[in-house]
Amino acid sequence: MITHIILLGMMGSGKTTVGKELSLKLKLSHIDLDDYIALENKQSFQDFFNLHSMENFRIMEEFYLRQLLQNLTLPTIISLGGGTLSHKQDLSLLADHTTIYLRCPVSTLMKR
Repeated sequence: MITHIILLGMMGSGKTTVGKELSLKLKLSHIDLDDYIALENKQSFQDFFNLHSMENFRIMEEFYLRQLLQNLTLPTIISLGGGTLSHKQDLSLLADHTTIYLRCPVSTLMKR
């Protein structure tokens, strides 16, 4: 099994920014889950998000994360969406991977 580095945290905590920097330092690919979803659906992430109820969006988000984890053939850094882990079953997807939670002060999150 391939082990990936999974970045999680609140929206605006820096998952994508840290993922890009970490990928350069570790010489690994980086995938932002939101960008992956947009690419798979051939539309902007915001348009895709707006087309679905929050519950349906979270179900599809889990589907795309599962798909991504199954299809990657090399260790990769993956930045999750801020709400990706809204369902308990999502946690089991990360069990075999290195997870890093990015904590950020609420005041900073509000500014971003």
